[in-house]
Amino acid sequence: MARQQGSIYTHKLKSGRKVWKVEVEVGKKPDGTRIRKRVTSHSLQEARKTLRDLLDRAESGGQAAQAKQRLDVFALWWIREVKAWTVKASTVADYEHRYRKHISPVLGSRRIESITSRDIFSWRASLKKSGYSTPTINGALQLLKAVLSAAVDEGAIQASPAARVSKLKKPSAEQTQVKEPLTPEEARKLASVCSDDAVGICVALGLYLGLRKGEILGLQWRDVDLAKREVSIVRTLREVTTYDDLGKGHTSLIESTPKTRSSQRRLVLPEGLWRLLNMRSLDFVLGRSDWQKKWVVGDLLGNPLTPGALSKGFRTTLEFAGMRHVRFHDLRHTAAVLSVGAGARLEAVSQSLGHSRVDTTKSIYARTVNELSGEFARSISKVFDAMPDA
Repeated sequence: MARQQGSIYTHKLKSGRKVWKVEVEVGKKPDGTRIRKRVTSHSLQEARKTLRDLLDRAESGGQAAQAKQRLDVFALWWIREVKAWTVKASTVADYEHRYRKHISPVLGSRRIESITSRDIFSWRASLKKSGYSTPTINGALQLLKAVLSAAVDEGAIQASPAARVSKLKKPSAEQTQVKEPLTPEEARKLASVCSDDAVGICVALGLYLGLRKGEILGLQWRDVDLAKREVSIVRTLREVTTYDDLGKGHTSLIESTPKTRSSQRRLVLPEGLWRLLNMRSLDFVLGRSDWQKKWVVGDLLGNPLTPGALSKGFRTTLEFAGMRHVRFHDLRHTAAVLSVGAGARLEAVSQSLGHSRVDTTKSIYARTVNELSGEFARSISKVFDAMPDA
C-alpha cells in the first residue's frame, strides 16, 4: 500500500518472524538522489500509525523549509516550473521580466513568511513615487498576488498578505501615453508617404487594418493571398527578455500565437494596402522557392524586422511627413475610430481588431460611439419630420 511519498511493506526476519517496514521520502540530496527514512513496526496497525506520523512530520518540515525561502527563490521557481506549463513562453518571459523589474528590488530578498500587508502597501507606494503609471503598478500587484497565492497553496504561508491590497484607481489627471487618433486628413497624409519598404508596409498595415505590432512583424507571405486580396493573422513575433541562472537578461525574438483565439482572423485588404503588398511581393516571389515562409516585413535574407527598428523607422516616417508624434499602437486606434466614424458597425470593427467581445471594443471607443448619438438623433428626427401634419 502507498500514501503520497510513503509506503508500507512486509519483511521476514532471519528468525522467521514477519515485521512491517515503513518508508518515507524526506528530501533530496543536491544531486537529486532521494533521502528515505525507514522504520520497523511489529504490526500493521502500528505501521499505519507510524506512516501517518512520519508523513505529517515530513510535510510540516517541508512547509517550514519553504517558509524560510526568500521571495525571489519561490517566485522564480513558480514562474519557471509551474506557470510555464499553463501559459505561452512569451508570457512566462513577461512575468519574469516584470517580477525582476518591479517586485524583486524591494521585496525579493525578504523571507516569504515575513512579508506583511503593510510591506506591500509601502512597496506599492514606492512604485508610485518612482513615477510608474497606475496600469504598470496594478500589473505588478496582480503578479505579486498570484505568487503569494501560490505560496499559500504550497504551504509556505497560511494566508496571502496581498489579499487586502486592492488595485489603484487611475486618477483622471494622470497622463497617458495614448495619443489622440489621427484625423482623416492626417491619416491620408501618412498613407501617401507609405512606400513598399519594410517600415512603409508596417505603417500601412497598422493604418488600414489596425493590426498590432506583433501581428504585423509575424506576417509571412504564406499568410497573404493577393489573388483573393486577403490576409490571415495566425502568428505574432515579439521581443522578450529571458534570464539565465545568474539573472542576466538576454533579448530575443519569439514567434507565438496571437493574443486570443479571436485574434486569429482573416481580413480583406483595402485597395491601397493591396497595391503596396503586391509591389513588395515581387522582391520575394521572383526566382525564390522558399518565399512563402519569408517575413512580409523582413529583409531579402529572411531576417525579420525588430520592434526597435520599426519604432525608429516609424518616427522617421512621421518626421518626413511633417506630422505630430504618435505611438505606433495609436495607428490601431486611428483605424478603429475612423472606420466607426465612416459608418462601420461596431461588430465589424470588433472582429477586424481581433477583440474577444464587442463589449471590449465599445468600452475602448465609448467616446466615439457616444459621438454617433448625434447621428442617431438626426436620423430619427427625419422619420418624425416626414410625418404629415395632423
